[in-house]
Amino acid sequence: YNVSTKRFEAPNALVRPIIRETSSEERREAAGREVVYYVSTTGTGRGTSTGDRASLYDALTYYRSAQPSSMRIIMADGNYVLPQHFMDHTQGGFSNKGSSPSLFIEGNGANLDFQATSNIWMPGHLAMRNITVTNSAGIYVSENQSLVLNNTSTGFLYANRGGKINATNVSVTDTRLTIGIFALSGAKIVLGGTVDIAGTVANGHPIYAVHGSEITIQNANVTIRNIGGSTLVGVYVGLNSNVTSTNSTLNFQSAPTYPFLLTGDLALSGTNVNFASGTSRAVEIQGNGTFAMLGGTLGGGIAPTNGILDNGAGSVTGTGIVRAGTNCWLSNASVGNQFTYSNNGNGASSSVTADETLPALSPAPTSAEIAAHSAVQSRNTMRAQIRSTNTSNFTCQIG
Repeated sequence: YNVSTKRFEAPNALVRPIIRETSSEERREAAGREVVYYVSTTGTGRGTSTGDRASLYDALTYYRSAQPSSMRIIMADGNYVLPQHFMDHTQGGFSNKGSSPSLFIEGNGANLDFQATSNIWMPGHLAMRNITVTNSAGIYVSENQSLVLNNTSTGFLYANRGGKINATNVSVTDTRLTIGIFALSGAKIVLGGTVDIAGTVANGHPIYAVHGSEITIQNANVTIRNIGGSTLVGVYVGLNSNVTSTNSTLNFQSAPTYPFLLTGDLALSGTNVNFASGTSRAVEIQGNGTFAMLGGTLGGGIAPTNGILDNGAGSVTGTGIVRAGTNCWLSNASVGNQFTYSNNGNGASSSVTADETLPALSPAPTSAEIAAHSAVQSRNTMRAQIRSTNTSNFTCQIG
């Protein structure tokens, strides 16, 4: 140390630079915002290219630890098996970065399985394309998480606490939960393309929306079926929840006890609902639920015995064709009245019929005249009340 210059000096020293080689992961992140891993079933490399593929295990190990803001895993075709819970952050093994990472898995026709029954529940945002996930594995999303599926097969889908799922061209097979596609507590699910929902459990519920959640079916061809199990409710819409289907076809290959059961809001727009076997009703509305239909046909294929069953509906509205074997619409007199004053039968409309003409009263009306006049007046008053909640003009087709 030179007191005059206030510097450290080494006039006879040899200086050699020390070069630190960056890791493959660091080079990935330095090259761009997205980390990319190429993997195969036999991969032992670093995953930097198709000629240097890593294992899926190593790629996900990096993701679990580093949780980069954006990561893509490109799989070669093949059958992959991971340890139990390896893709479930609720089971431990994931770093908590306090961030919302994004992972995209391009399957290229690959199959994904686990060594024991597991779920997929990743932090942040997950997208999967062209991959078959074992149907024993459900996929979960929750608060601040989202899932995008395209050309993918999997077990049940479960969205909770505002989680979001967007699924196009998917096959969902429920072997565990009793519910195939489940939205609750403010969750939102969108289904499109070709959608196959199957179940192997008894008394299954293929589509289920409760506690302020939303399920939207748009431009879709949906098939609901059983594989050795049974379906209790095909589409359930709970209180403060809604299911909307637009420009779609819903096909029930089996006969659920309740194809549609709602205490929330169901809206079918440009949608055809078909049945491959008989059922006692197509839509049952309870607990102040609402039903709207704009165009389309309810009850194609084998017509249900009853089309729309009002067991306490809040409102019905719209247009379209309702097919039934016996009654296109029916109100349970003890709890419902939406169709009490609607005609039934082939070609009939579901709208409330016109008021009856009040019978004339003589100058000194008899008790019978007064009773008849009062009865008609009472029915007309009821019609006026129902018109505020039944604004439908469905067309009935019997047979």
